[in-house]
This record gives sequence, C-alpha cells and structure tokens, in this order.
Amino acid sequence: MRDLVLIKPDEAKTTTESGIIIPDEVDREPINIGVVVSVGELVPAPLFPDAKVVFKPYGFDEIVVNDQKLLIGKYELITGILK
Repeated sequence: MRDLVLIKPDEAKTTTESGIIIPDEVDREPINIGVVVSVGELVPAPLFPDAKVVFKPYGFDEIVVNDQKLLIGKYELITGILK
C-alpha cells in the first residue's frame, strides 16, 4: 500500500476545440491525464502531489470520495510527468 498513488483524472471534454458539442451518447476515449492527489511513502521523489501526470488507461481502481471520482494504483502505471 505504500507504493500507491491517488490521482484525480481530468474530465472528458464535452466540446471540441472548435466549439462543437459532443453528445453524451458518443463513446469517448478514456482520458489518461490527471493530477496526483497523494502518494505513498515508497513512491520515488519526482512524483509528488499536484503533479500533472499521464498514466496507463488500465490497472487503476476507481473510488469515489466526497462525490469525486479518483483513481488509485501502483506508481509504475504512471508513464510521464507533465510540466
């Protein structure tokens, strides 16, 4: 449990960059970008809370805390840190 990270994933976009509205019926690709909420004590130093990260689409467990969807999983599932 000490090598886990808690991530708040970015929400799926409801409009395109040009302003076209995407209906709810359309299957959207999963968003693989989010913000780290918390890290376990064995997680390496470059990964810290509030870091924006790219992660693998599968392998995380979804939990709900205070009506907020969060993902929890091993830090090895994170593929990059965004600046």
